[in-house]
Amino acid sequence: MSIADLPARIGANIAIGLTGKAITYVKTGDPTISTDGRATQNVTNYTMKAFETRIKQWMIDGTKIQMGDRLLLVDAVLFESKLGSGVLPSTDDRIIVGSRDWAIVLVDPVSSGEQNALHKIYVRR
Repeated sequence: MSIADLPARIGANIAIGLTGKAITYVKTGDPTISTDGRATQNVTNYTMKAFETRIKQWMIDGTKIQMGDRLLLVDAVLFESKLGSGVLPSTDDRIIVGSRDWAIVLVDPVSSGEQNALHKIYVRR
């Protein structure tokens, strides 16, 4: 662990905890096949906080990041406490903010050394 890891992780946890709003992280697991051959998608919901912001115009490239996309900052400490150590957000999952359902299009972990302090999650409706 880097000397900067602990302060960065604690700082991100406190900041998102104070300024973030409630979100539901929807984790999509592997499907379960029943005895009659029907597949059922395994989905688990995790409630946490995130700070939502617009994406700067210069970041929009029209391919990965498009007009109307949003950026959610999720602290890694809370994320790992809910989903497990070493688990990262995935583009297979989605996020619900209020009544809006967002697809995850890009994940950019932010580390201060060896550990992630927060996750920048780009989402699209």
